[in-house]
Order: sequence, then structure tokens, then C-alpha cells
Amino acid sequence: MDEAVRWLSDPRTSGAYFVELFSLPPTHFTEVVTDYYGRVVDNIVALAAERGLRLDTFPIDVAGAKHQRPSGVYGARLLAVGEGKGFSHSVEDHSSLLAILDAHPYVRRVILPPVFVAARIRNSTMEETAPVIPTKVAGHVYPKGGVIDGGIGNPLNGWTLGTHTIVAPEHRQLDHGAFISGLLVAGQSLNGSRICVEPDGCELYDIGILPDPDQQNTFDLYYPRGVIDFLTELDNGVEEARRVHGVRVFNMSLNLLDPVQDDNYGIVASMFDRIADQHDVIFVISAGNLRGTDCRPEWPANAQTALQQLAARTVSESVLQPAESSRSIAVGALNPPGCSPRVEGAPAAYTRRGPGLRVGVKPDVSHYGGAMPDSRYGSVLRSWLSDGSIASGHGTSYAAPLVAKSLAALDRLVAPHLSRELLIAMLIHGCEIPAPLQEEVLSEIARQFTGFGIPKCSNEMLFTPDHAITLVFTDVLHAHRELQFDFAWPQCLVDRLTGACNGEVRMTLVYRPLLNRDFGAEFVRVNVDAHLRQEESNTFANRVKQAFIPDDSEEAHFEHGLIQHGLKWWPIKVYPLQLELQSIRQPPLHFFGPSVRRIPFQCSR
Repeated sequence: MDEAVRWLSDPRTSGAYFVELFSLPPTHFTEVVTDYYGRVVDNIVALAAERGLRLDTFPIDVAGAKHQRPSGVYGARLLAVGEGKGFSHSVEDHSSLLAILDAHPYVRRVILPPVFVAARIRNSTMEETAPVIPTKVAGHVYPKGGVIDGGIGNPLNGWTLGTHTIVAPEHRQLDHGAFISGLLVAGQSLNGSRICVEPDGCELYDIGILPDPDQQNTFDLYYPRGVIDFLTELDNGVEEARRVHGVRVFNMSLNLLDPVQDDNYGIVASMFDRIADQHDVIFVISAGNLRGTDCRPEWPANAQTALQQLAARTVSESVLQPAESSRSIAVGALNPPGCSPRVEGAPAAYTRRGPGLRVGVKPDVSHYGGAMPDSRYGSVLRSWLSDGSIASGHGTSYAAPLVAKSLAALDRLVAPHLSRELLIAMLIHGCEIPAPLQEEVLSEIARQFTGFGIPKCSNEMLFTPDHAITLVFTDVLHAHRELQFDFAWPQCLVDRLTGACNGEVRMTLVYRPLLNRDFGAEFVRVNVDAHLRQEESNTFANRVKQAFIPDDSEEAHFEHGLIQHGLKWWPIKVYPLQLELQSIRQPPLHFFGPSVRRIPFQCSR
């Protein structure tokens, strides 16, 4: 209890417990749900008053969710006895409040509030000479991206579309946001085309809403209700950027101090998903960093040695919240080219790993975030600071904007705009597992660190070589329906004598399922599968399997194996196949689903 009171004493937490209530069965009448939650909260306040406790409550919801079902989570702040709304530091009063909540039949869970921090590691070295910041070319259409941070500073004003902030200049820390923005604008000229594959140039919308974390007692000046006020302001900035400037991709290199829980879809992650749905945008989120002595040794060249080192680890390395956000792209960090003697393309020593939740893949992708520097070797990755100087730095913070730039560039290259799911599908479809992680014994480890891999350049996502073709299917699937496409293999791939076909197929499936955090790790409520089938004796045999299903795995025939390896109930799936088939006729492509979880509603604890 003492530890809980100390945590709540941090002004960034707002001093309020997060109280999650049991929900009603599904209903279309939002007013009924809102009234139910209101009466439960009023009852809790009354019970607290009977024990002489003053309780301040507020809903944990954001404006972006105003047309959606209420979250059912409330902040409950224990106030000191007397006038005003000061936080109570009485351990005895907190124990009494928790006893009330623990005994209440409608309270499902009580959680300590999270705290937002910049996912940054101090920039390592400064450089005396700084390249000139590029200027816009008249008439050229650039990608557009939002930067959610403390602000991007003056050096990049020429690339700024607009700014949304409520933080006073004396309470801002701009170096972290400036470094990220510099990578978006001119990462290639600073670091080369092997690290930053997208051409220079990106228009920025500055959502500078994070106060300087090094200044105490500033966060609560702007966000008295803690993270929920912060998310509300973030929602306001995203709405303006989307409505006025058409920005659809937002880099957020901020994390909560809490790791993702393996059995629970986080409250903040669910809020991000609600905002993403409300404004039809994509958040690109850093996976989080290990710090100090928690960092791993540098990745060895030998795969078996890498496995042994990871097996000996006792430190929790799970990705940080809200990386489990289903609608967002979480990014891990890799060692960049030119970082010898460290292994190029290997997971950086500081990057956290997934999946966090028992279902799905997190991080979704990875990119070059700078290497861990030491006394002899720097981090390699370079960008501007807020005063116009150049520094080298490292962190998943700096891998995220390289992925955001590719998504923003892809969005610019196609007119009319691609749907959010199609943007993500094109990003994932072009991913490749980094060379150091391609050995078979590292397949599960690769998934934990790099997800589906490192993305290609946006031009490569769209333009295939002459020997390849990409087919895109987009539709709305209703329950118990399927989308089917019949096609014949090109004759150049088919042996005229045997009918055998040689080639390579990769399918990527991305869909937008219903989400409900009432069900914990089972928050994704719809499953869709894809199959590439071959006709054999008047029947069709499936010829593809999930990318992460091991060969000859008996587990893959059971539900837990399909969830762990086959990404069942996860909205992003990849199916690779090396073709060596016989008697090809018409191999149709099927998208089956959706399958809907049908779990009876329970009110028991």
C-alpha cells in the first residue's frame, strides 16, 4: 500500500486509481450503458462517504470516443479531509477505499494509473558542423506526417504545416521531437539511403503536447486528470491535423512506464484504437527501450550463442504500453548499416521485444534505430536538435519515424487515398526478416524482435519487377461469407510435360475487426483467414500456412497453437509459400470469415 501511495503521489498520475467496472451485455443503446455506469459510480462514492472518505471521480474516455460505447473505466481520486481537492496521502484511507472497491460486486479491476514518458535515450555525441536543412521545392507534393511529442523546434519551421500545443515555451523540451522530425524531413541526406530508404522531404504537423519530463510538477499543470487529459488533447491535435491538412500517419515515440500485460488489452491502447477509428489514421509507436544495465550484450554473429544469451536473461524485456494497440504499428530497433563491429541488422541492445499480449505480433515491424554507443563506437544515426546542431542518437524512438515516413510516402503516391488497412497491408507485404535473424532456429526470436520484418521503400511496395505481380483485394466481409478469386497460373511458371509449377507466393491479410477490451487478451472479436487452394481430383487442397507456424507442428491443429503460431484472432496475417505443385488447374484464392467469438456474458468475478 505504501508503494501505491508513493506512485499516486507523482503529479503525472493525477493521483487517481483506474477503476474498471463490469459491463452490460452488448446493446445499441449507449444511454442505457452510460446510465448504468453512472449509477455504479454514484454508489461507490456514497459507500466511501459513509466511511468518511472524499472521492473525486471522472470517466476515462476521450472526445474521439464520443460516438462509441463508454469504456467503463473511471478515475477515482481520494481527496484529503477538509476543503479543496488535494490528494490524500493517508495509507489508512487508501486501504479503506481499496477494501470498498474490492468488495463491490460491479468492480472488475483496480489499476494504478500509467505515466507517459518520451521513449528516448540521451543523444550520445554532438557534431561541430551541421548540414544545411533542405528547403521545399515549389510545386512538389511531399508526404505528410504528424509528430506527437514535446515539439519540433524552429530549425524545421519551413516544413511545418501547423502546430497544436497547450504547453508554454518555458515548459517544453524540443530536442527529442526535433531529432525525430529531422529523420522525417532529411534522414536520407544525413544517414544515407541504406538507413533511410525514403527520399528527403516531409511536411510536418507538430502536436507538441508533452511537457518537459525533466521539469517536475509541469505535467499536472496541463493535465490535472493525468493520462486521460493528455489523450484528450492528443485527440484534438489529431482531429485538426486530419481535417485541415489531411495528415493520416502520426509518429508517437512515447510510451507508458508499464510493460504490456500478457492477458490484458491496455486501457490506453484501447483509447488509441478509438481515436484511430474516429479519425481514420495510423499511429506509429515505438516499442520502448531497455536502459542502463538492463540492456542486452551486443548481438553475436552465431545464432546458437544468441539463443544462449537470451535464455540466460532474467530482466523483463516486454514491449511497453501502448504498443499493443491493434490499430497501430509498433516498431522495434535494429543495428544500422555501418555500425561494425556490431552485427548489422541485428536487434539493437536496448530494443524491447514482444509479443506482450499472448495473441498477435508486437512489434509489427522493425527499422534502424541507431546502435548502442560505447567509448569507441558511436550510434551511427544522425539528426538535428532544436538549436540546429547535429547529434547522433539511438532508441526505438528513432526507428519509428523511418517507418512512419514510408507509410506517409505510400499514402502520397496513390490517388485516391488507400484505406488504412490497405496502407498497413502494403507496408507488411513488403517486409523482409533481417539477415541475422533468418536462420531457422531464430524464427520465433525474430518474430519477438522484428515482427514481420523491416519494410521496403514505398516505391518498391507499389512497383513490382517484371517477373512478379501483386493482386490487391479489398471488400467488406459479412459473417459466414467469403471472397473468392479464381485464376490460372501463368503458363511460363507451369512445366508443359508434368504440370508442375515453380514460383513463390506471399499473401498478406489485414482487416479491421470489432474490438472489446471486456474480454482481456481476447479483445479481437472477429477472425478472418485466407487460403490459396489447388485443385486436386475435384477437390481443393490448401497450399499456404501462416508464416510463424513451425514445420510439422502438431500444436498448430489446436486452438492455442493456432493463436500462438497461426495468429488466429489477429488482424494481420502473412502466408508465404515456395511453390512446387502438381497438376495446377484453377487455384482459387479464398478469404474466409469472419468467424466471431461467441462467449456468453458473465457477471461473476
